Parts: sequence; C-alpha cells; structure tokens
Amino acid sequence: MPTVSHSVRSAFRRALIPLAVTALALVGLAAGPASAATVRLPGGKVLRYTPVRSDQPPEMSAFDLAFHNLDYNGGPVMPSNTNYTIYWSPGGLSDFPAGYANGVDQYFVDLAHDSTLSQASGGAGRQNVESVATQYNDSRGNVAAYDSHFGGRIVDTQPYPVRGCTAAATCLTTAQMEAELSRVVASGHLPTDLTHQYFLITPPGVESCFTGASDSDCSAGTSRSNYCAFHGSIGSEDDASLIYSVDNYVTGVRGCDGGYHPNGGWDGLISGGLSHEHNEAITDPLVNIHTGWADSATGLENGDKCGQENGLQVINGRNYWYQPEWSNFAGQCLYRLPLVPLPLTASFTTTRISGTTATLTAITDAGPGAKFVWIIDDGSDTIETDSPTVSHEFPFTATFNVALTVMRSDGMSRGAASEVTLGTAPTAAFAAPADLLVGDDATFDASSSTTPNDAITDYRWAWGDGSADGAGVSASHRFSAPGTYAVSLTVTDGIGLTSTATHQIVVASRPDAPAAVPTAISGALKLGSMHSSYTRRSVIIASQVALPGPGTVVARGTTRSGTRRATRCNSVSHIDSAGTYTLRCTLGPASRAGLRHRRLSLRMAITFIPDGGPSTVWSRIITLGRHT
Repeated sequence: MPTVSHSVRSAFRRALIPLAVTALALVGLAAGPASAATVRLPGGKVLRYTPVRSDQPPEMSAFDLAFHNLDYNGGPVMPSNTNYTIYWSPGGLSDFPAGYANGVDQYFVDLAHDSTLSQASGGAGRQNVESVATQYNDSRGNVAAYDSHFGGRIVDTQPYPVRGCTAAATCLTTAQMEAELSRVVASGHLPTDLTHQYFLITPPGVESCFTGASDSDCSAGTSRSNYCAFHGSIGSEDDASLIYSVDNYVTGVRGCDGGYHPNGGWDGLISGGLSHEHNEAITDPLVNIHTGWADSATGLENGDKCGQENGLQVINGRNYWYQPEWSNFAGQCLYRLPLVPLPLTASFTTTRISGTTATLTAITDAGPGAKFVWIIDDGSDTIETDSPTVSHEFPFTATFNVALTVMRSDGMSRGAASEVTLGTAPTAAFAAPADLLVGDDATFDASSSTTPNDAITDYRWAWGDGSADGAGVSASHRFSAPGTYAVSLTVTDGIGLTSTATHQIVVASRPDAPAAVPTAISGALKLGSMHSSYTRRSVIIASQVALPGPGTVVARGTTRSGTRRATRCNSVSHIDSAGTYTLRCTLGPASRAGLRHRRLSLRMAITFIPDGGPSTVWSRIITLGRHT
C-alpha cells in the first residue's frame, strides 16, 4: 500500500501529544500522587510521569466532561506482562532499607498469583487492578490480558556514571538510566517486546532528572521536585522495544507517599508511583512510538485519572495500599472489575466522497446509546459523536492513521485502527533497451511515469545485480556478467506515495569473448541497498548474487565484535541454471542483542562450484550499525 513519508506522519503524530496534562482530583482515603503528565525531551522522545501531588489539582475541562473515558489512539497494548525488578546500587541491596527489595518483589509475586485465578471464581480472580485493564484492546487483535508474571530480581552493582544533573548529589538523567537499562537487558540476554516490563529502582539519595538542563523536571527528592515515577520505552520498533519504568525512592516523600504502609516502607514506592506506571504501561506501553489508550482531551492514561485515590486492597492474602485504575466500563476508578463485561466488536469502513473528503462508518454491535471517538493523524481535532458515521475532510491526498473507539452505553469500549489512503499513487513506467551484451552502457528512461498528484520527486533504480542503486529520470548501467536481471524503478511523488515497476532484462555474452570459465561471482553485498529485517528472535540480511550457470553455492556468514568471532549462518544450495539468486544470512538472538549497544562486523564468504568447472570464492566484510 502506498504510504505518506515518515517525516510527515511523525509530525502529525507528535501534534497529538500535549506537552503537559493534568487530571481531575478524586476524593480518596488518603493523599497519593497526582495525575500524570507528558514530557517531550530534546530529540523528540516522549515520557509519561506521575507528578508530585499538588494541593489544588485542576478541574476537568468542559470538553472532557462529555467524553471523559479513555480513547483508543491506535497503538498496542501488552497482551501479557512479565515483570523484572532491577535494583541499581553499586553497594548492592545493603543500600536499601531492610526488607525493601523483598517487599517490592513480593508485590509482583502476589500480582502474578491472583492473575492465575479464574474471573469466575467467586470474585477472587479480580483482586488485582490488572483485571480492570482487560477491557482494553488494540488493532492487532490483542487484549491487555489478565496475565501477570514475575520474571525475577536483578541486582545491578554497576557504578553510577558521572553526575548528569545537578538537582541532587547523586543525580542521573533519563539518557543515563536508559543506557544502563539497555546494558543490563542486553548482557542478560533478556527479551524486549510487548510482554516484558523492567522496573529500574534506586536507593535513598539517588535521584533523577529528565535532562541535565537547569530547568529540567526532576524526581521528588531533588531541589526541583516534580515527579514520583515515570514510564517509557527504548527503541523504534513496536515488537522489539524495551518497556520500562523508573522508580526512585519516595518513601516518606510528601506528594508521592500516602503515608500508610501495611507491609513496610516499600509500600510507599508501590502506592507512590510503581503500581501507577505499571498499569499505564499495560494499556499504553509505547508512548514514544504510538499511543494506545489515553484520554484524547487531556492525554491522561488509565492510572492518571485515579492518581489521587488510594485504598486498602487484598492481593494474594496481603493488604496493599494502592490506587485503582480507570475503567471505561461503568466510567469510574476501580480496583477490580465487579463483573465481566459482555463482549463488544468494533471496526470501520472508509468511503471516499470527492477530493479529500471521505465518510468513516463504524461497524459495531454496541446498540443504542453508543458513542464514537475518531482520532485521525492529520492534525485535526478529535471527533466525538453519537453517530456511527462521520464525514471528514483530510488536508491533502495521502495515507493517514485513523483510530476509532466505540463506547457502549455501559461504558465498555473497543478500539480499531487502520491506514486510510486518499489519492491515487503514481504510476511507475520505464523504457528499457533490448539485445544487451555484457559491458554495454544501457540507458533506462522513466519519463513515461505519471502521477495525478504533485510532481514525481524521486526516481530510484535497482539493477538486480547487487550494484549500487541509480537515481534520476534517466539512468545508465553496465552489466558485467551475462544473465537475466530484474531491474526495478520506484517513483515517489510530492506527498510520499510510491509505485514500482519491474522488467526482466536479458544480458548476453559478447560474441567475441572466449568461452568463459567463471573466475568470480558477480554481485556484491552493498551496505546502502542491503535488505535487512529485525524480528523478535533474529536479524536477517539478504543480498542478490548473479551466478553464471548451474552449480552449488556454499554461503558462510561470520560475525565479529572486537576479538570475539562466531559463525552465525551456513547454507548449501544447488542452482540449476544461471540467474540472480537471493542469499540470506540469519543472525540469532545474541547478535541481535549485541546490535543494541555496539557495531558488529559480518564477513560473508560465498563459494561457487559450477557443474563441471573449478570453484571460485567471493567474500566481503560489512559493518552492521547499532540497532535501536
């Protein structure tokens, strides 16, 4: 599907995230942390944090009073959550009060215990705020399942880096903490995906600020006290981001710790931000990439709307003082679902009317009294309506992300999202020379390409022989070996829509050339045009190689980091005829993890043994850049 350029879509997405938000204060049993705020750091990174409670929290806006539930913004939820605690303290656990780490870990153990209980077991299985999150879904078909696990404790005795901020004697910036999180997770070969969350916990006296600037927001124990905890993600891929929360020591800190500790001082951490950030990550894990569930009027997540309400609840037989989470179902803060809501479906269709105007129609079984919220990443305001059908004028022809929230009369909500394309993609076309011989200067002409939108701004040629791409309306290329090559042209217009055309080009040997005995394999891995993909478990690197005839291809890939070397892929294939073939090298989890914090060298050696002829060897060393 043609798509608008990344820069345009990112700009629209950023426009939907407010710089700071506040929430309604709910009357609770004791004072707790205030509702969360959103901060955008230099470079564009987004974080959500739990602010230190203010004495006079603001009221909800009139806009929010009409549709005050959480809206689906199109991003993912966590289908399950395995939680790890990372205690960063060069002195080990002795830097924490006695029993502190055991108490925090026990909380996660108790969450996991209750999540295994049936929702139908007399209500026992609902003694966990995570059950409230099960009403929220994403466009991938996932639901924030009632499925919690404790992955274990990590005691990180790595020395603290040089002080990155000045608001405390030991002060770490977000960048420093993210670097340490990445190091710990990579060195432990731990997973980074939508089912794992890491909690970086620091001892008393160790504080943090978002940046090293003198006006940066900082943790509650500093001279610039602003937040109790925050959550974010590291990485740019939905399926491979490191989801984390930073929790500084807040026990006894006014505005974070409610002061009631039924188990011990660690209860201040749980009620002062840890539980809050944990649950927000379940329903909105990738705030830095694509928001999941949040109130579109204020930016509040499910923990924010209940941030000043705390109560005594039993989890796995232990009393905990912690906050509830917002439930669209029944429209209030809940510690657990009182009953399992009836299922609800949601999807939508798009019908183009004329120009850039289209009709969006929700398809749902919500019945009478339903409400509908549309969030479109074209810079327009959120659309909230009682009608399942809306007409919307997009700013220009392109591809946009559209997210829909359907809210049944009882508040039960379902989200759907997809790309909506307006406009017609350009048509790529080119003229290619015929009767080509090896060594000819072949000219390819793309002037017959057309577009109904803005002018074509980019012409990109892929020659199919492993050489560097060409550019321009007209481009020349010389093929160095006989064979059939798939030459492709990709054109891009002024609004980012693309189209590709491909021709099979036959190149013959020169008639005056002697009978050839292959001395080398034509083609090369090219860092600029090499195709690579990062999956949950592997890195796949592919390149096309032109082979002169039938024979056997033996490929061997070896990675190197410093003085360490490891063979990562081997393959043996028999080729029945001359042509262009795709060779793949798959690097496993260790190399994939290594790419997160260093560069790796890859040596690809290929031996070609033609049928009835001598073997030849071709190799190339390339550098794989750091993958974030």
